[in-house]
Amino acid sequence: MLCHEYYPVSWENLPCKKRIQQLKALESINIGGTFKITPFKAQHTCLCLNYKIEHEGKVCIYATDNEWEMGGKDELEQTIRNCDLLILDTSFTDEEYYGIGGKDSKVGWGHGSWQKGVEMARLCKVKQTVLFHHGVDRFDDELNSIEEAAKAIYSRVSVAKEGMVIDL
Repeated sequence: MLCHEYYPVSWENLPCKKRIQQLKALESINIGGTFKITPFKAQHTCLCLNYKIEHEGKVCIYATDNEWEMGGKDELEQTIRNCDLLILDTSFTDEEYYGIGGKDSKVGWGHGSWQKGVEMARLCKVKQTVLFHHGVDRFDDELNSIEEAAKAIYSRVSVAKEGMVIDL
């Protein structure tokens, strides 16, 4: 949804050729004859879709704006199981999400914690996980610390960085 409440750039100002295609959860579409994209519902504060992208035997899951702790965790785990790449919304720490240590709880904000996300990726045997949708007040040194702590839980995890390229 490209409305100012959620996205700061207007439709008219997007510098690209636009084509709209109606998507429905769990109904796959094919692009270019080689990419199969299957949207699935996310648990968010408004309607939001995540995507399973399949190409030449590889599976990438793009899961943004998803607070799986509030519902849909079993479905998400089933979808990501053994995938090649999981790009996962992990905006918060557990302390921020649950309001531990005097912090205001972020439960109900539509995003997850990196600790729960890494544990889910580990249990689901995801081959490579990238944590993204970082909190807006997060600095590089804190992201580096999160990445180090995440790798201690599951070595197949990295934190998204500007310019990052991943080959599958």
